[in-house]
Amino acid sequence: MNCMVTGVSRGIGRSTISELLCQGHFVWGISRTGVSGLLEEERKQFRHSFCDVGNPEGRELVAEEMDTAGFWPEVVILNAAVEYEEEKDAFSWEKMEEVLRINVDGALFWISHWMNRRPRHSMQFIGVSSLVALWPDADCPAYSASKAALSMAFRALRLRHAEGLSTFKLLYLGPVYTSINPRFTSTPTPGRGVAKPEAVARYLLNTVLPCRRFAFYYPLTTSLVCRFGGWIPDPLFERITGPFRR
Repeated sequence: MNCMVTGVSRGIGRSTISELLCQGHFVWGISRTGVSGLLEEERKQFRHSFCDVGNPEGRELVAEEMDTAGFWPEVVILNAAVEYEEEKDAFSWEKMEEVLRINVDGALFWISHWMNRRPRHSMQFIGVSSLVALWPDADCPAYSASKAALSMAFRALRLRHAEGLSTFKLLYLGPVYTSINPRFTSTPTPGRGVAKPEAVARYLLNTVLPCRRFAFYYPLTTSLVCRFGGWIPDPLFERITGPFRR
C-alpha cells in the first residue's frame, strides 16, 4: 500500500512511518527537517521530501515531484501541526496565521491535490485532530481554531463524498507527549493520562485504518470525554482537563 504522511520527522508522524514501514508499506513522508534512524531495508520503502506544508510554493514543488514520480497514495495521513502557548495579555496575528497556514492550509491542500488528479481511484484521508477542536484551550486559541476548522472541513467532505471513492476519517487526540506541545518541552517523561506517540501510531494503523467509522478518539480518557461529555460547559472543561493538557 502506498501511503503519504506529513510531519514525519518526529512525534506521531515519525512513529507512524515506523509502523507503516514495519508492516511493509511504501511511505512518502514530508517534513521541514530530516528523518533519522531508518534501517537499510526501511529506506528502500521510504521517500522523503523537505517541505513546510504551510508554504504554498513548497507544497506545489513536492506535489509536482510526486506526480513526476508517478506516486499515487492509497492513504493520506495529515499529521503536520504546530502549536504555541500564547501570552495571556496579547494576541499575535502573525503566530495565529502561521498555525492556521500549517494546520489547516497544509492539510486541505493535499486533499485538493489528490482529489483533482485523473483518473481517480479510492483513497483514504485521515486528519489528525485534537480534543481542543471540540472544547477550547484558553492557552492556545489559535491551535483550537485550527483543529476545529480542520475537523469541520473533514465532516463536510465526508458528507459530500459519502458515495464516492474517497473516504474521510478524523482522529481526535487528547494530550500526547510530543515536542509541539509547549507543556512537554521541559518534561522528561509523559505523565498520567498522556499518550505516547508510538501508542498513537499503533492505534492509527491497527484501528483507524481498517475501520469504517468516521470519528476516532484516543486515548481512553479522550474517548470518554468526547462521547459522554458533550454537556460540559467550557469553563468546567478547562478546570477539569487543564492540568492534564498543560
